[in-house]
Order: sequence, then C-alpha cells, then structure tokens
Amino acid sequence: MDEAKWPGFDPAFTYVGNPRGNAIAERVIGTIKKECIRHHRFKNLAEAEKIITAFVERYNTKRQHGSLGYRTPA
Repeated sequence: MDEAKWPGFDPAFTYVGNPRGNAIAERVIGTIKKECIRHHRFKNLAEAEKIITAFVERYNTKRQHGSLGYRTPA
C-alpha cells in the first residue's frame, strides 16, 4: 500500500466477487504502457510524469473511443 501511495495514488478496492473493478484498472494501465511508456526512455521521474500526464490529457480529451460512440471520455 505504501508503494502505491508515494506517487499520489489513492488505493481503492473492488468488492469481492466483482472482477470488473480490477479489469478496468488493468486495461487503463495496459493502455498507458502500450501507447505511452514503451515509446519513451525517461531521463528522470519528472520527465516521466510530464510525458505520462500529457498522454492522459490527450487520451481523455482528443482520442476517440469506439466504446463511447467514437467520442472522447471528456
């Protein structure tokens, strides 16, 4: 739990018997890894934070999602 909290994450738990809660989180993490992290060699934590934050912003405001009728999450 402490490892997750130091970068500012607020850990939350899904209900027992509800596998969808974790599946959604795993999907988001997988997308960030596949479409962002694997394309960069970060020099330091500050650069990683800047690039990943910019990716998440684009993902939420510009990237169209088929599951949302080709709209952005925003």
